[in-house]
Amino acid sequence: MVITGASSGIGLAAATKLACRGDQVVLVGRDPSRLRVAADEVRERSGERPEVFRADFAVLDDVRQLAEQLRAAYHRIDVLANNAGAIVLQPVTTVDGFELSIQANHLAPFLLGSLLADRVRRMVVTASGAHRSGALDPDDLNAPLRRYRPLSAYGTQQAGEHPVHRGGGAAVAAGRLVLLPSRGGADPLRQRQPDRRPGHATAAVP
Repeated sequence: MVITGASSGIGLAAATKLACRGDQVVLVGRDPSRLRVAADEVRERSGERPEVFRADFAVLDDVRQLAEQLRAAYHRIDVLANNAGAIVLQPVTTVDGFELSIQANHLAPFLLGSLLADRVRRMVVTASGAHRSGALDPDDLNAPLRRYRPLSAYGTQQAGEHPVHRGGGAAVAAGRLVLLPSRGGADPLRQRQPDRRPGHATAAVP
C-alpha cells in the first residue's frame, strides 16, 4: 500500500496501523527528515521499516518522477492512498502555474493515480465536507487567487474531488474516505495550460 502525505496525521496513523497488521506500506512525503522520523515510528511500532519516497506535490515533475520510481519498484500496487494535502494560508502559484491548493490537493493526486492506473488495484482518497463551501470552475482553476481566502480555496479543490471520484466509479464511502477502482490513462496534465495571471509569486512550496 502506497500512502501519500504519510509523514504525519492521517497518513502516518494509517501506515502504522496497516503495518502492524502485516501489510507492506510505502510512505510518500515532501520532507526527507520528517519521512525518516515517520519510517522509524512505523518500524518501532510494527517491527518492519517501510520504504520511503520523496515528492513535492507542488511540483508536477516531482509527481511524474515519483510515478516512475514506484513503477520501477513495484509490479503491482494493491492500494494507492492519496492522502497528501493542506490548507494554504497565502495565495501561491506553483512552478507549474496553478494555484497551490488545487495542485497539491487535487491535480497532483489525480496525476499520480493516472500514471499508476495500470499498476494500482484500488485507490483511496482522503476527502472532506469542505466541498460545500467551494465552487470549482474547470476552465479557470486559478480563480481562487484573485480574491484569496484559504478555506474557500480549500473548499474549491475539494469541490473538484467529489465529481471526479464519483465519475471514476466510487464504490464505498466511509467517513472521509472514498474508494474507487483505478482507470487507465497517460499523463493528463502535460498539455494543460493554466491561466497565468500577473501579480502572484511563483513558488514550489508555501
